[in-house]
Amino acid sequence: MAYIRVDQAIPVFDGQPVTFKSPASCTGVEGLKIYYPSGEGTAVATFALADAHGNNVGSIDLFAANVLVKVILDTEKGMAFVQNADTNAYLEGRFTELAGAIPTKTSQLTNDSGFLTTAPVTSVNGKTGAVQLGAGDVGARSDTWMPSASDVGASATGHKHTKSEITDFPTSMTPTAHNQAASTITAGTFAGQVVANATAAATVGTAQVRNISAGTTDLTAGSSALETGALYFVYE
Repeated sequence: MAYIRVDQAIPVFDGQPVTFKSPASCTGVEGLKIYYPSGEGTAVATFALADAHGNNVGSIDLFAANVLVKVILDTEKGMAFVQNADTNAYLEGRFTELAGAIPTKTSQLTNDSGFLTTAPVTSVNGKTGAVQLGAGDVGARSDTWMPSASDVGASATGHKHTKSEITDFPTSMTPTAHNQAASTITAGTFAGQVVANATAAATVGTAQVRNISAGTTDLTAGSSALETGALYFVYE
């Protein structure tokens, strides 16, 4: 690293203006080193160079050769701020030059060994550009799909089977409502009240099941209500 030597007889203080002549070779200048005449070759202070805006400008070709440069010393930050307009204009030109050398396109870059030279992915599912994939692109169902019974291995609602297709179908089965011949009933007790068919019971000349009841209330001929074919007994 290169430093510009500045000899001065007074102590360094914060805000001190220092003017010096730039050397013939200014390549890679890092900053200033301040020396006193009695310092026996030892720098008493070192300052990094900065432009008037506070940007560190070390390690670049800062100045034209053999020009007067004015700086202001900042002892707290250890910075020497360049003040003269000519030098700042030169620095701004150097920054513009450096900025122009910075690549702005990937085609301006040279890949080292092991870095990608071509895009690893050129298309997705046959699509290029700003790719957006839908459910069908990846073999998925849409968000509106409703599975049917067959999709999940179930039987459809309202389907039918034949008796032969049911493996545990009983050999005999009494329906909930059915007609039963009296000859087949040999014993047992009816769980509830059995009422004779009103139409059949009205045929009084036929032997059959009739509605029979009893009570203590006398019946009056011609006025007491009693269904045709029904029997009513009065007891005391």
